[in-house]
Amino acid sequence: VFFGLCFLIVVYNAALFLATRDPGFGFYALYTSFGALTSAIMEGFAFPLLWPHWPQWNNVSLVNVGPVAFILAAQFVKAYLRLDKANSYFRWRGLTAYQALTFAVWASQTFLDYSLFAFITAGLWQVFAVLVFAISIYSSLHRERPAYFLLLAWTAFLISSSVTTTRYMGITPESTFTHYAFFIGAGLEYTLLSVGLADRFNSMRKEREEAKAELLEDREIALENQKKLTHSYARFVPEEFLHLLHKDSVLDLQLGEAVERELTILFADIRSFTSISERMTPAENFQFLNGFLASIGPMVRENHGFIDKYIGDSIMALFPRRPEDALDTAIAFRRMLRKYNNRRRASGEQSIDIGIGINTGPVMLGTIGEQQRIDNTAIGDGVNLASRLESLTKLYGITCVISEHTFLRLEDPDQYHLRLIDRVRAKGKTESVSVIELFDGDDERLFEEKEVSRAILEKAIQNYLDGDFSMAQHRFQRIRDQFAEDPLATFYLQRLASMATPESADGMAEWDGVFNMDTK
Repeated sequence: VFFGLCFLIVVYNAALFLATRDPGFGFYALYTSFGALTSAIMEGFAFPLLWPHWPQWNNVSLVNVGPVAFILAAQFVKAYLRLDKANSYFRWRGLTAYQALTFAVWASQTFLDYSLFAFITAGLWQVFAVLVFAISIYSSLHRERPAYFLLLAWTAFLISSSVTTTRYMGITPESTFTHYAFFIGAGLEYTLLSVGLADRFNSMRKEREEAKAELLEDREIALENQKKLTHSYARFVPEEFLHLLHKDSVLDLQLGEAVERELTILFADIRSFTSISERMTPAENFQFLNGFLASIGPMVRENHGFIDKYIGDSIMALFPRRPEDALDTAIAFRRMLRKYNNRRRASGEQSIDIGIGINTGPVMLGTIGEQQRIDNTAIGDGVNLASRLESLTKLYGITCVISEHTFLRLEDPDQYHLRLIDRVRAKGKTESVSVIELFDGDDERLFEEKEVSRAILEKAIQNYLDGDFSMAQHRFQRIRDQFAEDPLATFYLQRLASMATPESADGMAEWDGVFNMDTK
């Protein structure tokens, strides 16, 4: 029964070692094997069953197998209690020193008398018994759970060994219990240590599961923090900007990276903000701007665009999909502004107006700055022209203009209310561009006037571009007389009047109908 139990324990723990690679199971399987072999030698079972033809080996087998069992047992205790230099220096050092001493004695057996060697080996066993007992008590006092099983197992084994020894010495009477005391104690030891190993394995598995759960929780927290961080970054670097640069994260951005794309650019600026801000404190200024811009941002995003930057009281928005998105955003701006101004007037505050310029063209998107401070931006003639178109709205007294580049890329221009108002040449440029007003979003009366007068206005503009100033003046005058709210007729009458002066008449022979913008 004892050796069958040992066989099962060896096979079971060897299998667990192969499955888990836990050295505790491996050393326990080896320790149990050599312990059972030592028991078989001591009880006289080994010679007839294992090596009946080697009597010489049988005579020295105990003093050769015993020290190996001691060394393996010490190694098992270190693995079982998880002793190492870091967390249990003295216990680990004591067992290691014992292993080294036992190996030295075992290796020197050829130089020692057999009886002396056997006596020393017996002494090593006594030292080991006391050492392991002391370590198990110390570890148990420090509430190391595996040590409880080791203390119980080792106590049972020591008691059984003492009974067996005293029986041999004639102190303890012969009985069934005393005759089999060694086997009972050793069986209890191996069984309790197996239970202790299983308990330690479950504890380690529970610790791993808890550590895994903590790791998953930490990962979830880290992921949540990363989401918050990404969301925070997105407030400074739009996600759409990263996609245009083929980047997954703002962390992937490098200084100087750039890509060329055709986009529609929208500039919007609050008119006369300086005069409005003079009547407000700095805190009120920021509150006013943030309140106004809070309404604009969602409209840009709803129309598949994103705000590239805020420039004081101005915004620059980019629309990578199609130019209609920018026009729809401008119309939404204007309708929102009418409601916004109604609330301001109702509370006795001054109403505000905006100017909007829209252009479509190739744009360079990228990062600029230096290693310690980089910023995302869009640069190019397309951006400059959109900005200058916005500034022209002040000159014409209107709200929103688009360039011919945007007009030509509209899939269905007839869905919008547009009218040609000028041809301009930006400062430093040789090519001119047509300027077209988008008057969707005007209040109803002004919208109707512009819609009714659109045909005659286009004829007047064409007369002006052809150099037929007399007919142009006549038609602009008719528009002003009939539609007093439209500021464009008044603008052209003033321009024609200024062109009639001698100073402005120079160069009229080379007239091309293009207005040169002298400022940016």
